[in-house]
Amino acid sequence: MLRAIKKLGYINAQGGEYGNALRDVAIKGKTATVELLRKKGADVNTQGGEYGNALQAAASKGKTATVEQLLKKGANVNAQAGVYGNALQAAAFEGNISTVQLLLEQGANVNAQGGKCGNALQAAAFEGNTATVLLLLQNGADVNAQRREYGNAVQAAVSRENTETVQLLLRNGRYHNAQGGWGGWDANALQAAVSRGNTETVQLLIQNGADVNAQGGVYGNALQAAASGGITAIGLLFRRNGAYVNAQGGWDANALQAAVSRVNTETVQLLLRNGADVNAQGGVYGNALQAAASIGNTSTVQLLLEHGADVNAQGGQYGNALQAAALEGNTSTVQLLLEHGADVNAQGGQYGNVLQAAAFEGNTSTVQLLLEHGADVNAQGGKCGNALQAAAFKGNTSTVQRLLEQGADVNAQGGTCENALQAATFEGNIANIKLLLKMGAEVNAQGGKYGNALQVAALRGHIAILQVLLEQGADVNAQGGRYGNALQAASLDGNTVTLQVLLEKGADVNAQGGEYGNALQAAASEGKTATVILLLRKGAHVNAQRGKYGNALHAAASIGNTATVQVLLEHGADVNAQGGQYGNALQAAVSRGNTETVQLLLQNHADVNAQGGEYGNALQAAALRRDIATVQLLLENDADVNAQGGEYGNSLQAAASKGNKTTVKLLLKHGANVNAQGGVYGNALQAVASVGNLWTVQLLLQNGAEVDAQGGEYGNALQAAALSRDIATVQLLLRNGADVNAQGGVYGNALQAAALEGNTATVQIILEQGADVNAQGGVYGNALQAAALEGNTATVQMILEQGADVNAQGGQHGNAVQAAALQGNIWTVQLLLENGADVKAEGGSHGNALQAAAKGGNTAIVQLLLQNHADVNAQAGHYGNALQAAVDIGDITTVQLLLENGAGVNAEGGVYGNALQAATSKGNTAIVQLLLQNHADVNAQGGEYGNALQAAALRRDIATVQLLLQNDADVNAQGGEYGNSLQAAASKGNTTTVELLLKHGANVNAQGGVYGNALQAAASIGNTATVKVLLRNGADVNAEGGVYGNALQAAASIGNTATVKVLLQKCALVNAQGGSYGTPLHAASSSGNTATVQLLLDEGVDVNPQRAADVNNPGGSEGRTPTPLHLAVEAGATSVVIQLLKRDALTNIPDFNHATPLQLAVKNGSYQLALLLLPRSTDSLHLVNASEWRNLIPGYQGHLEVTAESSTTITTRLENEIRDRTYPPFLKVEQLSEKLDDLIASSICFRRIW
Repeated sequence: MLRAIKKLGYINAQGGEYGNALRDVAIKGKTATVELLRKKGADVNTQGGEYGNALQAAASKGKTATVEQLLKKGANVNAQAGVYGNALQAAAFEGNISTVQLLLEQGANVNAQGGKCGNALQAAAFEGNTATVLLLLQNGADVNAQRREYGNAVQAAVSRENTETVQLLLRNGRYHNAQGGWGGWDANALQAAVSRGNTETVQLLIQNGADVNAQGGVYGNALQAAASGGITAIGLLFRRNGAYVNAQGGWDANALQAAVSRVNTETVQLLLRNGADVNAQGGVYGNALQAAASIGNTSTVQLLLEHGADVNAQGGQYGNALQAAALEGNTSTVQLLLEHGADVNAQGGQYGNVLQAAAFEGNTSTVQLLLEHGADVNAQGGKCGNALQAAAFKGNTSTVQRLLEQGADVNAQGGTCENALQAATFEGNIANIKLLLKMGAEVNAQGGKYGNALQVAALRGHIAILQVLLEQGADVNAQGGRYGNALQAASLDGNTVTLQVLLEKGADVNAQGGEYGNALQAAASEGKTATVILLLRKGAHVNAQRGKYGNALHAAASIGNTATVQVLLEHGADVNAQGGQYGNALQAAVSRGNTETVQLLLQNHADVNAQGGEYGNALQAAALRRDIATVQLLLENDADVNAQGGEYGNSLQAAASKGNKTTVKLLLKHGANVNAQGGVYGNALQAVASVGNLWTVQLLLQNGAEVDAQGGEYGNALQAAALSRDIATVQLLLRNGADVNAQGGVYGNALQAAALEGNTATVQIILEQGADVNAQGGVYGNALQAAALEGNTATVQMILEQGADVNAQGGQHGNAVQAAALQGNIWTVQLLLENGADVKAEGGSHGNALQAAAKGGNTAIVQLLLQNHADVNAQAGHYGNALQAAVDIGDITTVQLLLENGAGVNAEGGVYGNALQAATSKGNTAIVQLLLQNHADVNAQGGEYGNALQAAALRRDIATVQLLLQNDADVNAQGGEYGNSLQAAASKGNTTTVELLLKHGANVNAQGGVYGNALQAAASIGNTATVKVLLRNGADVNAEGGVYGNALQAAASIGNTATVKVLLQKCALVNAQGGSYGTPLHAASSSGNTATVQLLLDEGVDVNPQRAADVNNPGGSEGRTPTPLHLAVEAGATSVVIQLLKRDALTNIPDFNHATPLQLAVKNGSYQLALLLLPRSTDSLHLVNASEWRNLIPGYQGHLEVTAESSTTITTRLENEIRDRTYPPFLKVEQLSEKLDDLIASSICFRRIW
């Protein structure tokens, strides 16, 4: 080893698993070699490697002799770093009591924080080393110190089922119900014991004062944890210990739902006998009944119903129990729920309604049962939009057939696939496709992710389906969807057979649009060389711009496909074309790390210094990748080493940010400016300091890097290093004159950064160098607040001892005690209070410490603050007061504590206005009940939702709505976003709640709110069932107001044909004016829903409505509001445009931007729509600019002049000759074909001017 060290020339060289040579031999206990290295100058305290330093390395393996040797040579016994944080924790974790004893005798801090276990006591407790635990306790270890995954030593011991250690810990300190740290499934020791079924430990903890109702963790509370695993522990919790049977929280929301989810009938019965609320809301399933239904447990469903479960309760993953049962495919459970009054058309959940869920499941018998019970076959909503689309998506032909027989709208819009035809095409079921087409499915219906069915078939490579669609009139050039058109979708897939079919059917090889801009770029982006060649042979423009990558060459280069790049270059691709994510092809190739492609591009004269793109230039991209070969190649080709731009500002900073010493050295050798400014880190030194690479920092400093250079995210290099926890780099920077008090950056100064990281050693070093302990600035205001937020009590203590102002104001959390209260470390809070922290200090996002603690769910800290005279009713912060904060997170224990201490139950303020509204908005029935019992004003106004009833109605929380009504909530109270509770319920399609509110006297025509009235709210989401209920109860079908003006316009705006039909049957005014669209036809045209437009046209709607705003402008001289035709063109809805033109829609009316429909089509690049409109737009042809028209037609790049006379002459003119000419120079226009090839071959003369 010594020979190797002499060769390297540096005894303290860093690197490898153990960091340096000294740590390597220390961990092996080689005392002789340790001594030899020391004599050669090895630094005993050098930081780095897995174990941080040599002392920790030796301690981790119980090498007591080496530990003693290192301590004698000056090793810092409390040095912080490494996996265990410090040497004592390492020794405690390994259970080496002699090493622990030695370290303690040498002054090791028994309560030092950090490392994988948080502190030495927790490490020993976790491993069950009782003797080590006892030794640490005898030396003053804090039994309740909080830190890391297991929170505290007691919880760590419990989690490992070390009962002897638990007893020892409890005998040596009062149990404080401390909550667990990050990552733990169990929030506290009691929950840990319960979840492991350790009855003896459960009893022991309860006897020592464990709070059976403490909240937190994945189980929420101990009772829920017990319910998840069995009944033995539940008996202990119930018996004389006051467990709240309806406590909320955790994955399953409450104990009853947890027991139901685990199919534990005995536990369910026990909980019900002890008063469990059968309708309690919350959790993944919303309520216990839905949980039982979702697993097909019919006997439990029956039991819950017998105990009063609300069969129509809303909420949870499936919306209601009926939908959960249907999705499970359990027909008997569905039958049982229906017999108990389940609403077959209830809305909500992942699939919108039960019929859609059953159709998706493909259970035809359940579908039949639901239809027999009145399920609305056209109900809208949910993942699949409607039941027909769900069945089509799953490929269940018998279910599709049954739904169609029951009147399912074959062209209904909505859902993931937009319509049933697209869904069937995606699934690839040709039988369903033929059936849907036979039943009138619109083959060119637009919408959804993929635009139309043909694009879906092309993307999926379903050639047989593709041919069926084309035979049925599918438009091969239809625009829309993610990939713009079918050809681009097929090109992405690389299926040349599909491409050939589309091209033979007239697909435009240069059609623009979609994610990749054109088909060629799509093919190139996937490296489909054969497809690229085919497209080029068919006339694809090799330099066409647009799309994700800007051009095809860029796309091919970005995936490193040299073959495709070569083909494109051979076909004239512009090697320096700009655009796309990487700016140009060279940068794209470099970012991929494909040297061969880079070389090819350079050989073809790629500009090595081209600017633009994510990385600014190719050299920066290569430097960031640590790609030394490509960096060398670019430099050899004259890359500018100091070129500015990109995320990192320059290549040197990019290389430094990855700690790549070799690349940094190479760039410096080629003249890189070591102090160049710019980029995310401001300069290269800060960049490398942020990743803690000591040797690259040294290299930059040796090359003249300015140690205090300002700028970048962290302000300066020292702050960046402090945040990285790299003590060696911090020390190096300080030795080189770094200003310890330099201000700037996100954390204000280095001390605050170090404090936030909880690195006590770094904090100590920075303080020793004269850091201002009270320096203000940064996101947390000062170092004390940062340390308090981290919860590192040792760091807080150190900063206080250096004179930190305990009440300093500022920062995100206002002051240190508020930060600590939010973080949940009771010992830090206690320490701050003992040092004079003002418990009533205001400021910060939570207003005061009490509100912060309540928001954090830290009941013990809330108790501590109250004992220290915190004002329980102090007003401030996001939630207004502590009670509302506790209610918001559903912490019933803290809510109870605050009420017992005088919290005003009706205090106003905060986001929810009052605590009751906060509880109802979260659906926490138990807390609602508690607040009402404490005289909460059920009709208090204010807050986001206006009142509690509206908040509950909006949540679909039928149980809470019922409870509020029973407590005299005013069903017609006004206020809030939705005006009243009825409108709120209707806006979410909650038919059951709507019926309940109407039963209690809700005014069906009450005005106000965003939708004006409840009917419009229901219509706006296409909930036909709710619309019908409201109409039956006297809703005015033509009531005005709200965002859509009237219900018909609301329904038309989302293309819900079923709801439109219902409203028209009730005499809705088809030409009613108002709302954001103006008329129902405007709304339907904008949505592009052909069926809805047709329905309105059949009802005699005015195809050229004169808006009220246009009455005083009859000639349209100042422009008019858009017509339905304008909106259809804007939406690219070709079929709707055709419908409107057939009904003589006016084409020459300008909108308020003075644009006619033809101009809009040209501007939007919709040449098919432009050709449709052209014969009807003779009066406005002069408005279309020649260059706009020339750019409109993809692939031709020529100006088409239409004349009345025939001519065989093709006139060639330069672009500047035609740029300002209007299109076209003629008076007479004949009927033109929609297809470009037919148009050119027609009798009308076209002159292409290239």
